[in-house]
Amino acid sequence: MVPFLQKVFDYGTSRWIKNSYLLPENPFYENRAVLLTPKQFLGYLPSINPEDFFDFCYDVHNVELRDEFGIEVKKGVQKKTNNINYKYSKRLG
Repeated sequence: MVPFLQKVFDYGTSRWIKNSYLLPENPFYENRAVLLTPKQFLGYLPSINPEDFFDFCYDVHNVELRDEFGIEVKKGVQKKTNNINYKYSKRLG
């Protein structure tokens, strides 16, 4: 058993009270406790896949992403390349 110390505020006396509990020891980590939780309190933990994450970023942080990503792209683009793409796009449009 591993001792677990917790402080609780007592509103009646307006003081912190130290409580000590003995928790079962974690078999994988020495001197670390396992917190046992009743199954009724456990639930599905939502997760997000990469596609939904990028959709969220695009929808919520669109302007910020454009500004920050645009700065990085501009650093790597040479002026000569930029002019060639501009001339090529003028011919197509």
